Order: sequence, then C-alpha cells, then structure tokens
Amino acid sequence: MDAASKEISGTIYNSNPGGALVINPPVDYGSILTQASLSFYNKHPYLHVGDIIPLHGWVLYISVIRQEMVQLLNILLPFLIDSDFTFTIPENSDVHSMILDGAYGVGEIGKVIAIYPDNDIETQKTADLIIELAKPFSGPTIPSAYHLKGCVYTENLKPSNNLNDWPYPGIPKPTRQKERKKIKNYLIINQLKGDAKGNVYKCLNLKNWLKIHWCVIKQGRFNHCADDFGRTIKDRLEWQYELLIDLNASIPLPKPIDYFEDGGDSYLVMEYIRGHSLFEKIMALHQGIIWFAIPAETKRQLVKYILEIINIIDLFDYNGIIHRDINPGNFLIREDESVVAIDIELAFDACGNVPPFTYGTPGYISPQQQQLQAPDIADDIFGLGSLILKVMTGISPGKFSINDQLFQNIKFFMDNNAVAAMTALCMSGDSSLRPGLKSIRHTMDVYDAVLLTENLKTNFSAPKPKISKIEDVIQKGINAFASNVLQNNSGYWVSKAIPEENGIANEFKSYLANPGFANGVAGVLYVLSLAEQLNFNTVDLYENILLNYELLLKTEQPYCSISSGLFRGKTGFSIAINELIIGGLIENTVYNHNLVFQNISEPLSGNNVASGISGQGLAFLHCSNNRQLPVFYDELSLLVARLIKEQNKDGSWLVKKDETQAKGIKLYGFSYGIAGITYFLIEYYTKYEDQKVKDVIVKALDFLLKGRKVNNGELSWPISAVNENFDPWFEYGFSGIALTFIKAYQILGDSKYRKAAETALNCHPKYISSNFLTVANGLAGLGEVYLEAFKVFNDCEWFERAGHIVNVLLHTYREAPNSRIYWLEGNDSLSAADLMSGNIGIIHFLLHYLRPDKIKFLFNID
Repeated sequence: MDAASKEISGTIYNSNPGGALVINPPVDYGSILTQASLSFYNKHPYLHVGDIIPLHGWVLYISVIRQEMVQLLNILLPFLIDSDFTFTIPENSDVHSMILDGAYGVGEIGKVIAIYPDNDIETQKTADLIIELAKPFSGPTIPSAYHLKGCVYTENLKPSNNLNDWPYPGIPKPTRQKERKKIKNYLIINQLKGDAKGNVYKCLNLKNWLKIHWCVIKQGRFNHCADDFGRTIKDRLEWQYELLIDLNASIPLPKPIDYFEDGGDSYLVMEYIRGHSLFEKIMALHQGIIWFAIPAETKRQLVKYILEIINIIDLFDYNGIIHRDINPGNFLIREDESVVAIDIELAFDACGNVPPFTYGTPGYISPQQQQLQAPDIADDIFGLGSLILKVMTGISPGKFSINDQLFQNIKFFMDNNAVAAMTALCMSGDSSLRPGLKSIRHTMDVYDAVLLTENLKTNFSAPKPKISKIEDVIQKGINAFASNVLQNNSGYWVSKAIPEENGIANEFKSYLANPGFANGVAGVLYVLSLAEQLNFNTVDLYENILLNYELLLKTEQPYCSISSGLFRGKTGFSIAINELIIGGLIENTVYNHNLVFQNISEPLSGNNVASGISGQGLAFLHCSNNRQLPVFYDELSLLVARLIKEQNKDGSWLVKKDETQAKGIKLYGFSYGIAGITYFLIEYYTKYEDQKVKDVIVKALDFLLKGRKVNNGELSWPISAVNENFDPWFEYGFSGIALTFIKAYQILGDSKYRKAAETALNCHPKYISSNFLTVANGLAGLGEVYLEAFKVFNDCEWFERAGHIVNVLLHTYREAPNSRIYWLEGNDSLSAADLMSGNIGIIHFLLHYLRPDKIKFLFNID
C-alpha cells in the first residue's frame, strides 16, 4: 500500500471456510453501558463515563482485541461502577478496531479502555486489581504508554510525563527505550514505511559476513489485525512467506529470505529491490498534466507498466491465487523498468479451504470484496480497472462514483473511448459485466499501437464548461450540507483535523466539528450566505445553518477556549457573521452586530494572515463595508504601524506560524508568510493611500522578487529563504504569492509585478490535473488565483485555465442520494466541509467562476 492509503475493515464471522464472509453490524458499546445503568456522553471516538478527564495524574489503559471486549466489560464494569472512577471506552466495535490499528493516530494505538483514578494511592490499588482482572485477555502493545503487566499500561498526563512520582512500587520503574538498531542478524539502516501494525525497514543482512547484502524486513506487531478466526498479523506474514516461496519461480516477486519471531513481534525478510513504487512513477511521469496533453512516449511508458501488471495478475490467476489488493503502492518498478508485485498478504488461494484475510485499499477493492463476499477473479478485475484509472489519470479512483456517469468522467481524462469504456466496465458494480484479462490486455495492446502513431498535440481546444452544469453542481454541492456526508450525528459540519507530524501510513484523518473560518463551520456559513445572495436554494439547510451558527455562539462562553486569528479563531467568525447578516440568513440585530465587533477586536500577537494581525486587518477592511459597524480606522492604523515598525531592513518580516515557534523565519507564502502581510498592506493602501505604507509595500515586494528561483524553466518562489523546495499551491506556495503580485500590479501599476505573477503561474501546466482539489493546497485555490489574474490582466488565457479546472471538478465528484454531490481531497475516503481544505471552498471557486461580477476571492476587499 502507498503511504497515502489507509485500510478498511468490518466485523466478520465465517460459516464456510474459503467462502463468503458475513458482516455483523458493529457492537454498540453504549448499549452495554446503558444495560449497566451508567450515564455517559459521546466525544468521538470514545464514550465517557464520569467527570471531565483530568489534565494531570496517572491513567491506566487496557489494550484488548475486539473479540474479547464484551467479555472483559462484563468482568470490569462492576469494579468500575463501585470505584466511581472516570473511564472511557470506544463507541463501538468498528471504532475499537480502528483504535487498535492506529487509525486515530500513533498516540491512540491500543488505548481501548482508559481509567482515571482519583489519586496516586488509588492508582496503585486500581492497577493491581486491573492487572488481575485483565489477565486472561490480550491486546496489541501501546507504544505511547508504559507497560505494567499483561495488557495493562499506564501514562502520566503531566506534560513532562516524568517518572519521578512512579506510583507502582511492585513494578520496576521503566527505563528509556533506546531506538532499535538491529533485529537479530539484520542491521536497520532506515525505515521505509511507518504503520501501526508494523514498520517496514531497509536492512543489511549480516548472517554471512562474506555476503552482506541489502534486504527488506516487514514487521508485524504483537496481536495486531486480530480476526474472528483467531489470526493476527503474524499469520498474515507467515502466509505471505509461504506464498513467496511457492510463487517466486513463476511470478515476479521479491525473493523470500527468512521469517522469524522476536519479542512477541513477527518479521518477514525479503529481497531488497532497487526501484520506485508505481505510485511514485505515476507522479513523476504525469508531472501534473492531464493525460491528453502528456507526450506519447510518456503515455507508452505508463501503458507498458499496465500491460506488465495485467500479465502478473494473469500469472496469479494461473496459479489459483486471487491478489485482492491491486493498487499502485503494491507494485515496484525496477531500475530496468520491469514490474514486481511486492505486497501479497491479502492474496487468497482459490483451491484451499482457508478463509481470506480482510481489509484492502479503498477505491481499489470491489463492492463485493467490501461486502466480504467469496473472493473471485472479478475482484482483481475491479482492482485492475481502478489501477488503470490511477495510472492514466493520476486521480484516485475513490473520487469517482460507480454509476452511469463513470464512463463520461473517465473519458474526460483519458480522451479515448475504448480504454474509457473498458475501464468503466472493469469498475462496474455488477461483477458479471467486468471483462476478462484477455479482453483488457487486447484493449491496452491496441491503444499502445495507436500511441505509436500519435504526435504530441500542441493546440488543444479544451471544452468550455457549461453554465447549466456548473449551476447544477453548485446546487447539489450545497444540498450535501444537509446530509451525513458532511455532518456528524449531531448535525455539525465536519472538518479535517490537523495531521500529526509523525503520522503513519494507515492513519485515519480525524473529522471533527470545528468553529473556524478556514477549517470549520464559520467558513461554510460565509459561503452559504454568498450562495443565498446569488439565489441558490438554501431553504433545506435552514436548520443546519442555525445549529452550526449556535456553535459559533458557544465560543462566547467563558469556559470555551478557542484559537486566535482569521483562520481558526474569532477573527474569522466576524467575517462569517457579518456575511450572514448581509445575506439575510440571520437577523440584522444589534446583538449580532455586537458579535461581529467583539470577535474582530480580540488582540492578536503574530503578524501573518492565518493567525496574526494581517488577517485581522483584512477582517477589519472586510467588515468596514457594513455601515452599522465602525470603519475601524484607528484599529487599522495601529496594526499597520506595528508592521512598519517590525519590517526588517531588507523588506522582510520574521514570521511565526504560531506562538509555539521560538523565533520567526522569512517565510514567503500567503497564509503564514511575507506575501500575506504585504497583501494586507496593499489593501490598506488602496483605501487610505498612505505614502509611508506604499514605501513599505515596495520594499517588501522587492525582497520577494529577489527570493525567486528557477522552477520548471520559470522564476517562482520557494517556501522560504532557507527552504528552497517549491510548493505549487496557495497556502504555502508560489500560487498564493502570485496573488499578492497580481494585487500589486492592479494598485501600483508596475509591469514587473505582472510579469512576476505570470511567470510563477506559468510553472503550472496549462492543462493541469491533480488529486488535490481544495483551496489551500489544490486546484480550487489555483483556479481562484487564475480568475484574479484574468480580472486584473484582462488576458483570456487565465480564464480558460480556470475553466479547465472547473471541468476537472465537474468530473471528479461523488454522488450521494437525494441530489447531493461532494468531493474527496487527495487520497481521503471521507469528505470535509471546510473552506480552505474542503467542499465549501470548491463551491466558492465555482461561484466565483460563474459570477465573477458578484463573487470575489476570499481575501479580496474591493
């Protein structure tokens, strides 16, 4: 599996080994608490019993596999009821599995039951009893806690997490674990992949000192991936080892070297193959260009990979094996360009009587495999079709709905009827309609021959998106905000949580209700009010709007802690509330106007747009158009004076992303850097024409111009003065900086600013294709900048480029019941509502394209 993928699972049992597995509905652990007459509240992914969880003291954890949970609760609950301790358990058995598998992050792995004793004395007594009660049970290791005994662990909730007050006298105080450098006779050189169920390492095989060579070790952590047949990850690795031995002579696979167990974990040792994953090759060869604009030779190289993989799957079939996990991360391209299958632990022996292992890669597994039906070669045909779609479009197959529109959507990207039709049939929900391997190979062989005669097109006539289609998609996208596609069980719109820096390959991205403007309900409310003003129907959302507006009001309570700034704090709330008043979605009352004033006036410390005073300044300018609010001249003057004072002699500012940074850096980008600060000052100068401010702006622009580097043959901006990597998108990258130079040319009129913006934007392919669709780091944000370039430069190329992005978005949404559609970002399998990284931001771009006379870019004040 590639690093961007994650796995899915279900609760299963089997009555016919080798046949269909049956999904049981998840066990609702809340019903068990209710039967025990316990009150609880839900805070996803846990059910909480008792008081608010303390912020200090020792906590006890029990790691237990899903199959033993009900039995453990029957034994444990009487004690917990008598002790009156606060404790938490997962919501249900599916969430339980996700916690064990690391889906909620490294810090939650194995923390199935958490018990919070009142003090250290109670902690010691409780630990002894819990260890005894949990003796018969088993669970995976908890890597972020200290092991006591059996499946019981502990952690100090103090920020320092020190061991000076270790409350367990009968258990030795743990020592700091050294990073492991060696596994038996294998020296670890580096980690290739991090995964909750076990890492993958590149190692040196030291068994024979005369023949030291590279190898790959796949780790299986103790008790991970437990299924209803009593099997764990250990059994999967043993199975893969057996398959590698049996099939290595007939199928391109890594050579098996060893299988062993050590310290409870299991290890599979394989040949190290120099090369790159197919996933990496797709990215490198596509270069962000849509298929029809890629050179024919590059297309042929990608088609060659497809044909080799078809042959590999045919060999699996010939040997009676169904692969069941065909995705670009599971195939490696050698240095000689040949293809190797590298991860076959889900493979199923069609001639055996062993039940299949579950899981798979979303978007690449068939509906039948998801439903745990009996494995069939048709499952591999579906996976192969999904892989062909990914190879030829660069787009994750999970972005497409499996329906009558699939062919048209695939055809838009592939520009070939035969291959598009074949791919759509491979991905049909009806397995009987899927073609055979021979037919797929024939279609790809014919297409490869066609490519031999194809000359690179230089003059494309990309279709202009139809206005009626855009309007229909916008309305259906708005409708989705009244469904569980974009809201939680409480009716709040969900946002994607900020990922941990040490994330793991199968980590589930947490989706939570968040009040923020960039990533939360405030941004959704803002865009919905704009849509209402353009006569889109929001009537069905009225209750949702009021409910989510109340979430903003809850932040006014004294006990509520909220981030500061435009993106995640109250500054952003002010813009949303102000627009709701203008759009008539909330009442035009003194109370609501006071809310705008109170939220916008909170003092901020940083300088940037996202969390600092530049974002606050943009909010002041935005809300000053409301005649029932002050013009904020004095407040703006103070912010500007501070920025002038803190500007460095070279025209830069030292910028902190947030207050956790000890000192700032010269970050170039819009959201967190110098370009955003400069943009605010340009907007201020536009309104007040202060010559001193103009001098500061010119100085800042000159600094940014000097910071450019060559990128794809054009000058553009790296991330910062010290980080010379290029980010192509809006939030951190050169597209956001280009917006500042577009605005600079519009207001100051110097042609060098226009040239700087255009050369940066020309770093993008004209006919771009990307798996990333949102405003912050995807196509919607780039499209917004293109529309601003068209408005200011009056050059139709930028409008045509924006139109192409609209077309990409019109062919990559998923459909939900009741005329609702939504988009998935990157490789995500769940959607987010957000303005900067979710669906409402995409809708804002479509509104902007549809009505540029009425809708402006998010940070544009004029």
